[in-house]
Order: sequence, then structure tokens, then C-alpha cells
Amino acid sequence: SLGNTVIHGTPIGLCPGNTRSGNYFTHCLSKLDENFDGFKAICLWDSPDWVREDFDSDPSYEEKNTGISKVIAKPPSEIFEEVQNRLQSDPAFYENALHCLESFLALEETKKLHIAGTSSDIAGLIKVIGACLPPTERKELTFSTYDNPDAPPEVKILGCFFTDPNREDLPEYHYQEGFFTLNTYTDRK
Repeated sequence: SLGNTVIHGTPIGLCPGNTRSGNYFTHCLSKLDENFDGFKAICLWDSPDWVREDFDSDPSYEEKNTGISKVIAKPPSEIFEEVQNRLQSDPAFYENALHCLESFLALEETKKLHIAGTSSDIAGLIKVIGACLPPTERKELTFSTYDNPDAPPEVKILGCFFTDPNREDLPEYHYQEGFFTLNTYTDRK
């Protein structure tokens, strides 16, 4: 068994021989401590310590590996302070975070919260939700920050990215009663 597992894709630029973005370096952290939860996973999202290339003989690999370990071991008080600072300094983010937290808490077992936006905005909103949940409920915090709106992953929060947010949106039914949706590009809920 892989135990608690985190899969993370780090964008590393253009596809070789192409002008299309979408080249990723994928990481799998497995057999994590039994107390590792969705909140700790989202706190890893923007870490500069993710490896972005193969380091077969590069000594900095060990340094990068140590960096991820430090993020995993970061005291919750530091993370809560980061979340609190963002909520206090950005009124629009605060409103979106409040909507997402209320939506997440109202989710039924088979429903999910859809958030359209940049991956960093989606990750920030998931971090707020995780910071507000009691530790016993953080195990159930499952998410994806970069998916198609109709993607089938069995996660509670599905982040959706649009290539052209001026022309794209979540399907109209996502905005009907019984669905939990936020489009951060348009502030549509």
C-alpha cells in the first residue's frame, strides 16, 4: 500500500520542440505519516522546493528534498498566519474564501465544490478551507487545482482552469441551486 499519497505536477515550461505550454514534472509522495492530510498537502502547493528536472548526479537534489520535508513539518501557526494575512489584505479574496468555506461545509457526500480560476487562486482558497477545518475533518479534504470542469476525479474540491476566461465558463447548470460553484474570473457564484 502507498498509504497517504500526494501527487503534484510542477509546470516546467513548453513541450519540447513546441510552443505549447503543458510540460510538467510529476511528483508522487507516498507512505506519508498517518496524520498527513489535505491541509498539509495544499500547503505544499506553491513550495519552491519541488524538483523541476532530473538530478541524477546533482547534489542540490538532497537540498530540494530537505526543503519539502521542512514544508511538511511547518508549524500550523505559521500557515494560519499566512492565511490570515491574505484574508485581511485582500477583500475580494476574503469574499471568495467565505463563499468557498460556506459551500464546502454544506456539501453533501456526492457533491463537490467547483472553483474556476488560476491555480494559485484555487490553491489559496483551498488553503483557507483547510485552515478553518478541525484537524479531524482535514483527512476528507481532497482536491485538484487544475482540471477540466467535467473531470471525473473523486475529490471534494475541483479547481478548473480556462485558457480564455473571457470566453469560457463552467456549464450553466453549475450555477443552479444544489451546486457549489465559484468562478473567480467573473465572481459568478
